[in-house]
Amino acid sequence: MEARQWVHPERARQQFVALLAAHHILGVALAELLRSTPCGQLRGPEQLGPGDWVVFRVDSFQGCRIDDPSIAQRLLQLEADAWLEERLQRWLSQQATRS
Repeated sequence: MEARQWVHPERARQQFVALLAAHHILGVALAELLRSTPCGQLRGPEQLGPGDWVVFRVDSFQGCRIDDPSIAQRLLQLEADAWLEERLQRWLSQQATRS
């Protein structure tokens, strides 16, 4: 049996954030897990990627506030790009069925 090492909560949080930043897909997978987990439920262990496991409990969901205008602009741009991509794909599929 492998011995577990105690890690200060702040250091663990920093490592976790760094892991998510390094692997964007993990952030997407974790966000979906968080969204689908009811408050108070212990979840896990869940595998997010090769060798990446999490165990967590959602205490509460709170709204966010974006204070940084550049982040707000980036989020708006991502939403606009996704909307445009969806509309373009729909239009292309309509054109393909007409041919």
